[in-house]
Amino acid sequence: MKSILIVLLSLYMLMSSSGHAQQLSANVEQLAQQYFTLYTKREDFDSFMAFYDDNVVLEDIVYGNHIADKKALRRFFNWTDPKFSMISEHNLVLEKMIVDRYEVVATGYFPVFNYDDKPLGPWRFIIHLTFNEQGKIIHQVDWINYTPRSQFLGGDNLNKLIN
Repeated sequence: MKSILIVLLSLYMLMSSSGHAQQLSANVEQLAQQYFTLYTKREDFDSFMAFYDDNVVLEDIVYGNHIADKKALRRFFNWTDPKFSMISEHNLVLEKMIVDRYEVVATGYFPVFNYDDKPLGPWRFIIHLTFNEQGKIIHQVDWINYTPRSQFLGGDNLNKLIN
């Protein structure tokens, strides 16, 4: 009888934790959708920044940037830069998003835009976000294929694969 009770209790705990994990992933997926919707529109910078924890870390792998807090991240994104202007209706196009508990991996591209009156892009991206239990982004890793390559790096321009 005691062993049956232990088995039943173990099954209950396993089912409860599984339900919690599914709920957590659903919440993170909803937060990520809201985040990318704001990022796409590029209109409300304060609401966009509200997704980030004060101690967020952002790593831009291609550029080699390492941003260590929310104030530095605000300066890094710099949405008020007068040299930047959108050509497309959207700042980014989200093609795919995978959510696993606190982790989100998104792929897509930044459409062509103007910077300092010069067209740049489109730029393909992979963005990896990690959320904390409070629903704030605590870590972001960006892989962005910056072009024109001559201004940024050597190598092939894989952005030409965007239709």
